[in-house]
Amino acid sequence: MLAGSRWKYPKAKGFALENPISDVYRQMQSMPLLKASFNPMSVILQANSHQSELLNSFCIGHPILVGPGTSLSCSDGTGNCCQEKEYEDEEMVLYELMFEEAFFLSHEVKCLKVFSKMQQDEILLNDESLWQLMNLHKQGFSYYYMAYSHLRKKNWIVRSGLQYGVHYIAYRHHPSHVHADYSVLVVPDWERQIQLDSWSHMQGIIRLCGNVAKTLLLLHVARGDVNEQHPRCLNSHTIKEMETFIRRGV
Repeated sequence: MLAGSRWKYPKAKGFALENPISDVYRQMQSMPLLKASFNPMSVILQANSHQSELLNSFCIGHPILVGPGTSLSCSDGTGNCCQEKEYEDEEMVLYELMFEEAFFLSHEVKCLKVFSKMQQDEILLNDESLWQLMNLHKQGFSYYYMAYSHLRKKNWIVRSGLQYGVHYIAYRHHPSHVHADYSVLVVPDWERQIQLDSWSHMQGIIRLCGNVAKTLLLLHVARGDVNEQHPRCLNSHTIKEMETFIRRGV
């Protein structure tokens, strides 16, 4: 990967190195479990001030509502409300998470419980059920998650790349300190030839990456023999990285 980072201000490097993403990862693993509600397009998570600080440091989700009356309706499976009484008067924040972000917190970091509303009941989703729902509502989810977790496990910050015409944007450190290094395009094995043969599509992405001084990173994801409808497939996939270096103004 790239040798250097493009810092946003003179002391940014010092701040970033003093607060590595790996430290935030460990803090999130040890904090009380977060609660979230599944929706067909995203996952809505409720956080108190401390949890919100960690989510922002880890760059997970986008805050959509803030206030002392903010509440996420879910139960713990026994009919009890998820929200702790000690936080009733505390300012709460609702976050909207991409499916990839939510599954990473649930499956890898193990700090999130996701509930789904079934008629009048709130059902706690295990990893298998959550994975199947996300595959149902997002085509190719298994491939995108494999790519997302591949970068996250390297302690990179991964954000949506929709505004740049790619799947993700990857940062070496927190976006408040550094500019993004990569525009990331996920290429599933079943779509590889289609995407790479579409020269007009690739040319547009390459031009846009050049204009914003980013390197295009292609992640070719090939699944193994395990059915992609089960999270066990995560243990059988392979990912190949290919960097496309672009000069500004191309």
